[in-house]
Amino acid sequence: MSVDRVRYWVLALFLAFGALAPMSAEARYSALVVDAATGRDLISEDADEVRHPASLAKLMTLYLVFEALQNGQLRLQQSLPVSREAANQAPSKLDLRAGSTITVEDAIYGVITKSANDAAVVLAEAIGRDERDFADLMTDRARSLGMRQTYFRNASGLPDPAQTTTARDMVRLGMALLRDHPKYYPYFSARTFTFRGQVFTTHNRLLDSLAGTDGMKTGFIQASGFNVVTSVERSGRRLVGVMFGGDSALARDRHVESLFDEAFEIARTRSAMRTNITYVPTRFDRKATPVRYQVASGPTPAANPTPRREAASTTIPAPRQTRKAPQKNESRWAIQVGAYNAADLAHAQIGKVTKIASNHVNGAEPSVDTVKNRGKVLYRARLNGLSESNAQAACRSLERQRIGCMAINLENARG
Repeated sequence: MSVDRVRYWVLALFLAFGALAPMSAEARYSALVVDAATGRDLISEDADEVRHPASLAKLMTLYLVFEALQNGQLRLQQSLPVSREAANQAPSKLDLRAGSTITVEDAIYGVITKSANDAAVVLAEAIGRDERDFADLMTDRARSLGMRQTYFRNASGLPDPAQTTTARDMVRLGMALLRDHPKYYPYFSARTFTFRGQVFTTHNRLLDSLAGTDGMKTGFIQASGFNVVTSVERSGRRLVGVMFGGDSALARDRHVESLFDEAFEIARTRSAMRTNITYVPTRFDRKATPVRYQVASGPTPAANPTPRREAASTTIPAPRQTRKAPQKNESRWAIQVGAYNAADLAHAQIGKVTKIASNHVNGAEPSVDTVKNRGKVLYRARLNGLSESNAQAACRSLERQRIGCMAINLENARG
């Protein structure tokens, strides 16, 4: 092996495991789930905080490839040359040899299922002068799509301190792929890919574990943890979500399943009550439902135990009696502050919002009701017995603290 090649692999391993020092799981975590039809946030936590995209960067690589296919710059069965630069990419890869060729379609499948870095660079070089030039095109397209905090430095997502994004920007990219390239979006649902006699299985296990999932892409580097962009459709409603900072592939997937179940319940509740609810833009505070992952040292996701939620305090502070409670004929409103997988988490959220919005919810009656969603039980947290003005004021106060809130007219609301 040449000296240059040895130096390359030392540098690649250093970047992958050392140069970008890992943050704590809590610091790396961010999430956003939106309604694709309206763009409205359903669940949000640190969605605008800067993260490293890892292989989620390949979604932009594919966006530009689909664009090139659409305008005739590329053809699916076109053979592309494999450069030395592409062949020398660090894993994950298809082990393409310099001087060989691969079709555009095979490279697309390789990027989506295997997350092949060598295939990503082949595609990048087919569109740009080189990978760096292509990365500039990626960043330019990001700006045109409204991705204001995203900077690309390569086509694959391999570690680079200057390659950054946010959960919100990645949701915008996912939405753009659905909107602008519906003809090519079905590639993201591929579960296997056979190339030169070898079968590759997708890294995206959510295609099988999360009902309604039909794409998109997973990613991992040490600096950002296990990440994913996911698109899920149920009963004609599509949600697009992003999560950064999982401690393992399995922990990430289980948490994303929980996020989407909760987000669909929120969307369903909003739809059912749309004539009776005054909406405040919702950004659910995931810190109210902390997730702690148990990480095993085994090399495969199956070796990791199922993540568990730590029990939150169930103590609800007594209401402050500094203000007169609203009269009975005025107490026809409530605020809903979340739907959770466990009753203790719902109670804890009620206790939290009672403290934050104490000036507006004095004398309110806390309640935790069970609702069923696709066979799963969720616990809905509400404060009842408010006047309309206090309910709306409480929601405004909570939104300033990035806590989701819905003001509900109890006389007309159903469910």
